[in-house]
Amino acid sequence: MFNRKISFLLVLSFCFLLGMATKAEVGSVGKGNGEGVVDFDLTGEWTQKEIEYFQKKEYVGDKERYTPYSIDFFPPYLKGKIKEELEKYGIIGENGLKEIIREGKVSKLELLRYYNLLRDEIYARKGFVFRNSYLKEFFGMVNWYKPTSKEIALTGREERNLKVIEELEEIVKNTKVVSGLFSKQVIIKAKWGEGPGEFALEPLPESYEYRTSFTIDADGNVYIVDPNNQRINVFSKEGIFAKSIPIPEQLIYTYKDEKTSLVEGIGIDKNGSVYLPSSSTSALLTSGGSGEVVFKIDAKGKVLDSLTFKGYYVSPAIFYESDNAMYLWGDWEGGIVAGMPLEFGGKERVIQINFKQLRDNSFDRYKKSLNLGSRKIKINYDGTPVVFSESRNSKVVFYDGRNFVFQDSDGEIKTKINNRSLRPPKTLWFTYKEYKGVSVSAWPYIDSNLNIYCLDGTSTHLQVVKYTPTEEIWK
Repeated sequence: MFNRKISFLLVLSFCFLLGMATKAEVGSVGKGNGEGVVDFDLTGEWTQKEIEYFQKKEYVGDKERYTPYSIDFFPPYLKGKIKEELEKYGIIGENGLKEIIREGKVSKLELLRYYNLLRDEIYARKGFVFRNSYLKEFFGMVNWYKPTSKEIALTGREERNLKVIEELEEIVKNTKVVSGLFSKQVIIKAKWGEGPGEFALEPLPESYEYRTSFTIDADGNVYIVDPNNQRINVFSKEGIFAKSIPIPEQLIYTYKDEKTSLVEGIGIDKNGSVYLPSSSTSALLTSGGSGEVVFKIDAKGKVLDSLTFKGYYVSPAIFYESDNAMYLWGDWEGGIVAGMPLEFGGKERVIQINFKQLRDNSFDRYKKSLNLGSRKIKINYDGTPVVFSESRNSKVVFYDGRNFVFQDSDGEIKTKINNRSLRPPKTLWFTYKEYKGVSVSAWPYIDSNLNIYCLDGTSTHLQVVKYTPTEEIWK
């Protein structure tokens, strides 16, 4: 019995000493020498900014307060530049850190080096003797480092600080850099104006938003709605202006003595017919009625047919062709996300739809699938996809209004990228007539090759940007 107690105490003592040593080793991260393992190279020249920061940094022992996911965790010598980026997006904290990494505003290696040094500083301040030659070299250049012991004890606050730093390191390691996942190309630049191929920039008065829509046909031609000039501008895939298609007069109304149109989407089928939806037609506005009207027009703007979904509207209005039929897809009034087949068959046909019709072609959140006629697309996501496309190898990209989600054929999400990471903020800080801070708003388009197209704007022109994903995005 006595020997058992001695054995137990010896084991307990050994575990305690091992724990003390382990605490020291956790803080000392580098390559080799048994001082922890990292998955990147910590070697290389120390920057003068790194040395100066840790040389001059004030430290108040275990009372120093590290704020989790704070701006304070960015390298102070980069804080000005990074803070500008965060203020531009209006975000800070964990999401802010992910955003600047995704956009390549600061390198992952730079941040990981900083977090390693920030963590090892806790040990260096206590006089820990590093075995790692790189850490010896770095802290040997700061006058406050006095190595005295290979065994140190950490306070509870210091342990929590280390935990926070480790969490930040995981965020950095697990965030994909967008610049390495896409190639970016501006394919169309069209001036603001009223001439051929130009766009009249007249924002909605209540929101200062320039709202439009665009689509791309099977040949790569781009159709962009120009609401204030009451037309559709068509560009070739090379970005050359080809022609304009007039918007039907039924979609044009007068606001403050100026003509405009509110077209809430655009689609084009394989025969070249164009589809324009709106819940703000001249007839609806005059009668005070409600509903979604879809006009089918030819390449010259002549109305071929129209459908009115009485009492219901859909937002956003997205078109998708399947089973030789065109579907109007989106979030219908009543909270059902569905694609409705457009069966015209007669001039100015009025349809009283019911919820069962919508459910037959709806997005099933539980089974996570999209139903379009006889086709079913598996979507492994709990949100509501509103723009989507599927490639020949069953890879899927969809956009839910905030994120572009890339998934493979078995439904596994490979990459999820916030829309903000692909394009600059929508707000354009310039003055147009009496307006300031105009924003350009349009839903993106995804083709069958899974390229993403976004509308963007500057103070001089409206542009279409094409993002081509690399194979890295599927890994």
